[in-house]
Amino acid sequence: GRNFVKLSENIQKPFDIRLTSLFNKTMLELAKQIDNVVFGYQYSDKIILVLKTDKDQNPWYGNKIQRIASASASIATYEFMTALLEMDDILPLNGKPTFLSYVFGLPDYIEAVNYLIWRQYLCVQHTINEYVLSLVTTKYGDNLNNIINGKKLEDKKQILLDAGINYNDIPIFYKNGTGIYLTPSLVNTNAGQVTRHKWIEDYNLPIFFENRDFISTILKNGTDI
Repeated sequence: GRNFVKLSENIQKPFDIRLTSLFNKTMLELAKQIDNVVFGYQYSDKIILVLKTDKDQNPWYGNKIQRIASASASIATYEFMTALLEMDDILPLNGKPTFLSYVFGLPDYIEAVNYLIWRQYLCVQHTINEYVLSLVTTKYGDNLNNIINGKKLEDKKQILLDAGINYNDIPIFYKNGTGIYLTPSLVNTNAGQVTRHKWIEDYNLPIFFENRDFISTILKNGTDI
């Protein structure tokens, strides 16, 4: 998201489930419209899509980075605005939302998993920083930045605990981010059983660093249900 710090000035802090829902709807529509997406990950105003470009597949826009970047940013902006305007209670965003897009290649599954682990680490850091800044400011005032500057994650958790907020009580989808991925299942048809794939929205993601196989399996095969 472009300039969402300013755009989200007037919404509920430290997070607003309505904004999270908008981002997840946008991510799902992106995944449906972009060829070969196998996993989507969302936190804050970030949407990360992993595309599998095997030799037996036709890569989206021939893997031409400029076209992928411009098309994905346009789709994201359109789908976000569409979902926003369909809300019963439209979020009071401070401006018009638009999106930027960055595209790059990774050599193999291992590096893709490592990238997602790093992204989730940033998600955790972002979450706890948002909680500290929005919920503890009244206690520490202008000295808050000095108090948290250079502090480790566990130290920030303790600051929250001292203010009466248990990190473990923060919703999992906000701490670990949310994900979408395709799952294969057998469907009975007149021609017999066939494999169909459907998108799963996961608001209960595990910690990737501790569950590398969870991500590896999805990137390689999808998850059976």
